[in-house]
Amino acid sequence: MANLYTAYVLWLCGGWFGAHHLYLGRICHGFAWFATGGGWLIGWLWDLIELRSYVDECNDVKSRIRQLDTNRVASCSTNRFVGQLLLGSWLGTLAVLAIHVFTSNPLFSACGAGIGVAWGVYVVGNIGLQRRDLVYIWLGAFSTAFVFIVVMQSYNGIVFAAIAATLVGNRSAKNRTSKPPHTMGHFLLWSSVFCALMALFLGNTVRHVLSTDLVVNGRRTNLGTIAYEYLTGAEHHLPDGDDVNWSRMDGESAKRKPTWQDYVASFVFDGWKEGNLHQPVWNAYAYTTLGLDPYASPSEIHQRCQKLMKETHPDRAGQQSQRRFISVRKACEIVDKWRQNQRQQ
Repeated sequence: MANLYTAYVLWLCGGWFGAHHLYLGRICHGFAWFATGGGWLIGWLWDLIELRSYVDECNDVKSRIRQLDTNRVASCSTNRFVGQLLLGSWLGTLAVLAIHVFTSNPLFSACGAGIGVAWGVYVVGNIGLQRRDLVYIWLGAFSTAFVFIVVMQSYNGIVFAAIAATLVGNRSAKNRTSKPPHTMGHFLLWSSVFCALMALFLGNTVRHVLSTDLVVNGRRTNLGTIAYEYLTGAEHHLPDGDDVNWSRMDGESAKRKPTWQDYVASFVFDGWKEGNLHQPVWNAYAYTTLGLDPYASPSEIHQRCQKLMKETHPDRAGQQSQRRFISVRKACEIVDKWRQNQRQQ
């Protein structure tokens, strides 16, 4: 006998992952919650209202089956229909993304989409005391995915495959004449496959993010290297060269390690080539180098540039100020170019 208070405790503590449904023997419902985080939290909250009826169904399943035996044709509710579409589309998309880790062949993608969609539609369709045939669901999912992905080269077909599989599967919907056959073994198998697909998808996503190329103070690197340096404290020196170190504030010849501000600015500049994004980054460097307020007037900028270029010119201040001179000259060029563009607009 299932206890209502125990079910409420499991709903509160592990409901997002279907713990209360597993306790009540609702294996398909439990996996649906496990794969979607409690039906994206909406279903988890709805269970608070329906939990008493779930407990009653669990404790009186035999008599309920006898009542349903007089009407073998099952009715499909709107909630079940929407759930089939959502879980089918989600698992189909996840399967395709996991397959793309190894190959982008459309035929393999169509197979993965068909299996994932059929899996999701079947699981939701078999929640409670209803059952649907997996063969019909898979035929509807795979045929639609094949037409869209292989023939039409459109991955929007995953949604249409979920619709087709749901409609075909619901044609074979019937009320159960016995207890649901699914066990904890089914749940463990399904959840293991789901976790493997998620691991492939997330691992590939992280790999692509960490391999994003950046240019930081003239040094080409990537986010993975930055993360490694930050965690291990590894020291990487910048290459020599006047042009790549123009933003240096001081005139010291010693190289410095890039700061997080450098990384962020370079990520914005290197990752997005639109002028309205990268220009403010260079302007910030320029104004900082010149020691000016961003709202300085053109005359103030001109006077500041003239003064700093005279003070830092190698002929006057010696070779020690060469780097500082190049920084000032570059900053003045950038500010001047930006001012010209503003006037032209």
